[in-house]
Amino acid sequence: MSSFIGSWKTTRYSGNDPSNPESIVLTVTADASPQALDGSYPRPGTDARLFGLLDATGTMWTAQIDERGSSEDLGNAIFFISEDGTTLFGAWSSQQHNAGPQPWFGTRIIS
Repeated sequence: MSSFIGSWKTTRYSGNDPSNPESIVLTVTADASPQALDGSYPRPGTDARLFGLLDATGTMWTAQIDERGSSEDLGNAIFFISEDGTTLFGAWSSQQHNAGPQPWFGTRIIS
């Protein structure tokens, strides 16, 4: 079964500037609960945190985003992982970006 755990090179679009996507290295780790994951990505100040539950199949992760230590933003994301575990795709929304869910996708960083 595919797993979200690992590092991902991602692209996130924003309704505030859809012509200027943001490149983010997202790191996903196991949570104390086997039905949940944690994540982080670099931000000025404190790194952003993601945390949330996996669905029963382990192919969908619904996460809350906490950027309060940098941009003072909070949001939500939903990710789906490909069957071979090499790509993820989804969408995110936040309190500061009021354009509705925006695309967020990426590929696994193989080390």
